[in-house]
Amino acid sequence: ALGDIGCFVLISEAGVSSGVRRIEAITGQVAFDYLNSYRDVGDELIDDLKTNLSELPNRISGLIDEKKKLEREISDLKMKIASGGHNSPEIEMINGIAFIGKIVDGLSPKELAGLIDQEKNKHKNVIVVYIAVNDSKVAIAVGVSDTLTTQYNAVELVKIAAEAVGGKGGGGRLDFAQAGGNNPEQIAQALLRIKEKI
Repeated sequence: ALGDIGCFVLISEAGVSSGVRRIEAITGQVAFDYLNSYRDVGDELIDDLKTNLSELPNRISGLIDEKKKLEREISDLKMKIASGGHNSPEIEMINGIAFIGKIVDGLSPKELAGLIDQEKNKHKNVIVVYIAVNDSKVAIAVGVSDTLTTQYNAVELVKIAAEAVGGKGGGGRLDFAQAGGNNPEQIAQALLRIKEKI
């Protein structure tokens, strides 16, 4: 009988074919337990965040936005430290080509890409290499000025470095490429191999 169903809670809905949808629901005491678990979580969040039920969504949204802002600030600081603050990394001349190569700690591939762009915008006719180590993983980024791409290919250069640190392949464009590896002990060798290629 319908009366035996009691509480009815829809927990999921999905399309399985054209014109057909599948719903999943729970009933009876299981449904009550499900709703009570939601209430308990809500009560705990309200208590931890020192707010009320109506303001809870805004409070959580605000915390997420704040977290994203802090993450951006941390990323900016890490990049500034890695690039030497207001001073550019030392430029080395190799066969008449300006070369910047630096090994840094804790930067993500995305952050390395930002550093490459910064140095390419500051200098003309430059090849820039940044290598970072994160939890025993190696990230490599190579940038080549547009004026040099007829002589040097960023993808070829990053593959050379990747092989040195136990990586395979690498991808990107003539002027920018990235790769990775799993042997951080060879990062100095990776940088050296690129310099030898130049």
